[in-house]
Amino acid sequence: MISEAEEGLILSRAYIPEHIPSLMSSISGGEPFLGSGYLSYSGEDWLIFVGYPLEGDVELQEALDAVLEKASPRTVFLIAPHIPSSVPCLEKKGDWYYTLDLRDYRIKKSLRYRVRRALRALRVETGEISDEHSRLVEEFLEEEKPEAHVRELFRRMPEYASRHDKCVVLNALDHEDRLAAFFLVDVSPRDFAAYLIGCYSRSNPVQGASDLLFSEMIALARKEEKKRLNLGLGVSPGIKKFKEKWGGSPTIRYESCSWDADYEKAMELLKLWKY
Repeated sequence: MISEAEEGLILSRAYIPEHIPSLMSSISGGEPFLGSGYLSYSGEDWLIFVGYPLEGDVELQEALDAVLEKASPRTVFLIAPHIPSSVPCLEKKGDWYYTLDLRDYRIKKSLRYRVRRALRALRVETGEISDEHSRLVEEFLEEEKPEAHVRELFRRMPEYASRHDKCVVLNALDHEDRLAAFFLVDVSPRDFAAYLIGCYSRSNPVQGASDLLFSEMIALARKEEKKRLNLGLGVSPGIKKFKEKWGGSPTIRYESCSWDADYEKAMELLKLWKY
């Protein structure tokens, strides 16, 4: 568990979405805790270790070893800028966090035109989560077919937004009040706003709906006095292209892997068999 003071400290130093305790606790169901300057989340027999330091100069491997010795989880999920070679990954994956620096940022003329055009058919409001949002999520998952952990993230986000007032729901509605697109944006951290998910209607598409919401997200972040937007991971070529179109760039390296205690034992036996 973390105290209210610790959560405030974490949010004042956060720079990736996984540094938002309420967000990760909601997604994973785990309890957040600090150790050696790193944030982790633990459940009954598992641990998520966020290998992006919040303070101090303790090496990742040293901090990870200390946490594992204390917690003794069966299953471990690790994210970090670089996974140490000593970690027994079942499968390692890589990506980048895309960020957008809002200081001196100006929207390109071509994008301003797309936004003005979208405003002829749409208006943007903040609102509550509804079944319509879940429907757009399912449309997205059906078309994009992302990996399992991304599917789980998208399906849990509406529930998170309904419970936390620092998660803002930006809705693009047409003239008949139908939901054309929505963004979820978390403004909990001190220095940045986190773009969590965005979906647009496949059954009622409106050109420029996502661009309109992106411009509103920038306005929201500036109103909240944020220095930048964290746009999340690249995920897919189409999502990367959209983020880059708006000026987002890959700035923070991301690697992930997981392993199981039984897997480690199996690897030890395998070495004996080989030699």
